[in-house]
Amino acid sequence: MIGILLYTTWERRAVDARAREQALPRCVERLQDEQQCTDLLEHGHEDCIVFTRVVPSRFNRRKYSVDSNAYLECIVLTPARFLEKRRKDRDAAAGNRMKNP
Repeated sequence: MIGILLYTTWERRAVDARAREQALPRCVERLQDEQQCTDLLEHGHEDCIVFTRVVPSRFNRRKYSVDSNAYLECIVLTPARFLEKRRKDRDAAAGNRMKNP
């Protein structure tokens, strides 16, 4: 049981680290400033990883992953702004569903 827990923890950390590594060049491409991207990743990584995780369900045996596009958007916007934008998008989508049943 402890082995499974350790493996799962290691797998999540590896996926999280990979997401961070892959986000840096894309962030630099978008913002044109490597130092700013490094600072944003340093300060927002923990929150953004939590907000953008794709967790497998009991019935779907896909592996744990991170939505890389949402993660990059979260890093660039900062976690607080990302959540605010996500709420607005969900509210707008809910409003559209109510108007067009």
